[in-house]
Amino acid sequence: MIMSNFDEKINFYREKMHKIEIPYKDELLSKILRGLGPFIFKRDAVSVSIYEEKDILTVKFNFLSKNLV
Repeated sequence: MIMSNFDEKINFYREKMHKIEIPYKDELLSKILRGLGPFIFKRDAVSVSIYEEKDILTVKFNFLSKNLV
């Protein structure tokens, strides 16, 4: 069976979450990934430096101001 790129990403994140034992719901995970759109396929957009407080604050602000307003 041939999987779409989106399905491959869902499986990738399911495996990651399972590995570090984070509980999740498949439907919610799918909706979150769909909401992120093309960003889940851009290599430099899928990771954020957790060591730089400035990067974390930027991500939080941008996410909250664009998605929760």
